[in-house]
Order: sequence, then structure tokens, then C-alpha cells
Amino acid sequence: TVTAELPGNALCPEAVGIVETVDHLKVELGECRAPPAPPLPTSPRASRRASPPACTRHITVTRTDEDFGWQVNLRFMCAGGVEVDVGNQSDPFWQTNKTVTAQISSTADGEDMCPQIVNKDNWLGGETFDDSFKVEVGECPPPTVLSTLCPRDITVTKANQSAGWNKDVRFFCEGGFEIDVGTSQDFNKTVTAELPGNALCPEAVGIVETVDHLKVELGECRAPPAPPLPTSPRASRRASPPACTRHITVTRTDEDFGWQVNLRFMCAGGVEVDVGNQSDPFWQTNKTVTAQISSTADGEDMCPQIVNKDNW
Repeated sequence: TVTAELPGNALCPEAVGIVETVDHLKVELGECRAPPAPPLPTSPRASRRASPPACTRHITVTRTDEDFGWQVNLRFMCAGGVEVDVGNQSDPFWQTNKTVTAQISSTADGEDMCPQIVNKDNWLGGETFDDSFKVEVGECPPPTVLSTLCPRDITVTKANQSAGWNKDVRFFCEGGFEIDVGTSQDFNKTVTAELPGNALCPEAVGIVETVDHLKVELGECRAPPAPPLPTSPRASRRASPPACTRHITVTRTDEDFGWQVNLRFMCAGGVEVDVGNQSDPFWQTNKTVTAQISSTADGEDMCPQIVNKDNW
């Protein structure tokens, strides 16, 4: 269990994975809890000082008494009553340092935010080893500024490359952008989403019910499709309406349950809409996806009103 500053209505993936070891990790998000009360001022002067805001800082611990790692479960306190949990450094054991992150604010009186030296005299837990560590605290990082949106391909691949998956896969990328991959009959599937050019997505996600492990690969920004050439002098004078991300809802009309066909069709401007199948839940007769589609200048339908084997 770790603690992080998150919005009260934030969502996290239900499961994540480790690409290299194909480990599958279930994620449970707790409710908001009140922050610890600030310490009482120790003097009138202290009561007038504003408490600097906390930020996520890198804390690097380096062993100074030996040239290899450590087994002690290293924990110590920093300014503001913040406990820093470093743990041990046993893999690789030849490495003498370890970096973790913690929410730490600068002290108003300029004192050290964390102890410069940590050993058995000031670490937590009561171990009596003779290990000694130097502690270095990084600066507050500048706030992340997400760049403008662009179409990016997100490819999800099942780790064992067997058959696909029948549970809807959804996860979030940096900035709160939800990626809806859905189900897949193949071992991999690519969807396109409007994301910032510098946004980050998880390297792997998982499906809780089936313990499937899915690798995530995020493509570069790509240019939107070129508009079609004008077909007449009149058409060439008309301005091409800008494209936007629209919801496209497909509803099966010949049966009252879902479908197995990997449904794809073309819309105005040469845009391919990839709906896929609707198999979970199979009683659901509709499915909504998004695509970059512009209004047609001559008022025609942007997508076919009916899709079947004649035009899919």
C-alpha cells in the first residue's frame, strides 16, 4: 500500500502488469482521508510564517560504510512528520544507492528537510546494524505542462499471445485521458485516441477476472488524414469543416443481442471507424466508439445510416 495525492473523483486501472516478469497486480483505490494536522507553532514568529507547499521529491540514499547494498528495511522521518520508506537494496546487491519519492515541503526556517546521515541512531524500526547512509533530497520538479492533443495509436498485446480477451479493457493515461480498448478476438488490438504529445500511459495493464497481462505501447503523434480533393469548382470554393472527435453509436437491428463480427466501416473524409465486436455483455445490442470526423460541406451524411455486409 502506498499513498498519493489524487482528486477525490479520480479513477485508476483495476489492474496493472510488469512487462519484464509478466506479473499481474490488482489495484484497489481507497477513499479520501484527511491530511495530518499541521504541527503547532512553537513561537509567535513561527505562527506568522507560511508553510511552504509540499511536492513530490526524489530522495537518494547512499550507503557509506560498505560498497554494496543493504538488507535493513530502511525507514526514517523527514520534515513535517513525513515517513520515508526506502526498504532494502538487495537486487542488484552491488548497488550502493537507491532513490524513492516522497511528498516533502521545504522547511520555513531553512533547516534540512531530511537528516543528512541515517543510521541506527535515527532510523525507524529499532534494528541495530552498523549500516550508515547519506541522504540527498531533490528539488521540487516543475509542473508538467501537457502539449496539444494529437491522434496517437495505442497497441495492447496479450503477454502469452494466445487468443484474445472477452473483458472490456480500459485504463487512464497521464492527464486523466481514458483509453477504451474494449474486447478483442486477436492477441493484440490497436485503438486511436486524442492524447497530448508528451502524455504517458502505463506500460502494462491487467484484467482482474482472468489474470490476463497486457503490454501497452503508445505511438507517436500522427497527422490527421488529408481532406478529400474537391470534385467540382463549386466544391473547391467551399471551406472544409474542421474535424472533431465524435461519438459514433452502432446498434444491431436484426437481433436483440450483440455480435461477433469485427465491425469496421468508412465515414466521410476517408475515415475508417473500428467498432470491433460486442460480446461482453452479449445481451447489449449497441456500442459507442469515437473517431475524428468532420461535417460534410454539402450536407450529406457523415457516416452510412445502415451498415451490413454490403458496405462494412
